[in-house]
Amino acid sequence: MNLLKMSDIAERELYWPWWPYIPGGKVSNIYGDKNVGKTHLAMAVIAGVTGGRALPGRESPNEPIHVLLQTPGDWLNVAKSRLKKCGANCDLIHIAPLELGCQDSDIKNIERIINEIGVIKLFVVDPVDLYLHNADEGECYSYVRRLSCLAALTNCAVVLVGDALPSSVQEIVHSLIIVGPEEGEDKYLRGLSHMTPILGKNMDDYSEDVLFRIHPEEGFQWVGLKSSV
Repeated sequence: MNLLKMSDIAERELYWPWWPYIPGGKVSNIYGDKNVGKTHLAMAVIAGVTGGRALPGRESPNEPIHVLLQTPGDWLNVAKSRLKKCGANCDLIHIAPLELGCQDSDIKNIERIINEIGVIKLFVVDPVDLYLHNADEGECYSYVRRLSCLAALTNCAVVLVGDALPSSVQEIVHSLIIVGPEEGEDKYLRGLSHMTPILGKNMDDYSEDVLFRIHPEEGFQWVGLKSSV
């Protein structure tokens, strides 16, 4: 048996599209009840990282990055409208082939796309529920495990947007971003909280809840870290 030596391991700089919420090389899951703003949040994050703007909790802007988006064809117009309203650089957003699903061959095609383009640092699947339609818990687990390997191999952040994954599947997700309405008079106010089930703990020591608004006329607006509002 030929064993690797540590000197054989290529060094990679750890990249965070949004620290500490979305890590590179790992799988994150944005989830919550229906119509709470999961997709709005995902599009705002994509807009921030492609537009080179600072996301809540970061003092300095990000360098603009390329993003790969996997979404059904009938969602593309809605997604583009939300991205443009949030100030995204659409030239840096690549659309995964519409026929790709969640099978092993599909993940291999995604890996090939990421490697061929060479500059993609964020891969977003929205809504993941559509690709996992009628899948049982074991199939969901296998899908997320394959995506975890994809993230590790490509050093790309993978974000799944949708309803809650089964609890056994959540345990292999590095970062859970839970979205829900905030209490109070502002019916448009939403919040996200963050935990890392794969480590068996939440992230309160160095991540904070983030507030945002989704107004029917004004669109998406970051409010900021909850502690500073």
